[in-house]
Amino acid sequence: MKVTYDPEVDVLRILFSNAPIEESDAVDYAEMG
Repeated sequence: MKVTYDPEVDVLRILFSNAPIEESDAVDYAEMG
């Protein structure tokens, strides 16, 4: 698990795995949903 915070845009990102993601405005979903 990897947690990063970007204070410039006030975003907390939590990555539970290294699987590729589909980008979204609010939530990053796995490629298969």
